[in-house]
Amino acid sequence: MLCKTALSRSPRPGEREPPQSHLQGSRPKCLITFRKSFVVSNEIEDIAVPLGPLFARFFDKKIEFKVTADFKKFMESSHALGLADPEAIKEAIRKYVTLKETKPNVKMEVKA
Repeated sequence: MLCKTALSRSPRPGEREPPQSHLQGSRPKCLITFRKSFVVSNEIEDIAVPLGPLFARFFDKKIEFKVTADFKKFMESSHALGLADPEAIKEAIRKYVTLKETKPNVKMEVKA
């Protein structure tokens, strides 16, 4: 199916709809909705007092680890990064790290 892409604008602050792409082909119409997430800086605690009880309702404090480019290179290739037994280390890491894939939601509609 050949589709022409027409990207809709990003939502403005306060709007509820996520960014969408409309793909139109010769017959079906595709609507692709992308997931949104928010990134919160550690300085958010500066507004805890003004928000009062809403602060605990809006935010959860979590300590988390994120992978680096070197980690991806190590796990996805045969590069050993100087380790004697890289496969054993990869196996140990797999117990704690999983791959999270963000997939878009695709809705197909047939034109009338």
